[in-house]
Amino acid sequence: MQRRRRHCVGGVSVQLVWLLALVWSWRMLVEAQQAPKTDPIEVAALNTILRRWGLKASSEWNIRGEPCSGFASDGIDWDHRPNINPFIKCVCSYDNSTTCHITRLYVHSSSRFDQL
Repeated sequence: MQRRRRHCVGGVSVQLVWLLALVWSWRMLVEAQQAPKTDPIEVAALNTILRRWGLKASSEWNIRGEPCSGFASDGIDWDHRPNINPFIKCVCSYDNSTTCHITRLYVHSSSRFDQL
């Protein structure tokens, strides 16, 4: 009878190393797929401003109830999307890319600018 050889690296089996690598990569994939969330305090402030002005969030940037989604979180400025009003821009690189902050608010209406 032949004896099976175990492949070890520093006393740890190669199979165990592969298993740990697989679990770690799966965990990283799951974390990467979770979309970042907008700071709830900023969402409340934005909703208050829009409500007072009688405006609604655009479906172009408020996807599935998350303000910092869609066009709000891409790298293109609102100059290239003049039909979206109001418009916000967000940075979603906070807390390991799990938190977004609203960094800009654009409202095209002369009556609104003097209220800012």
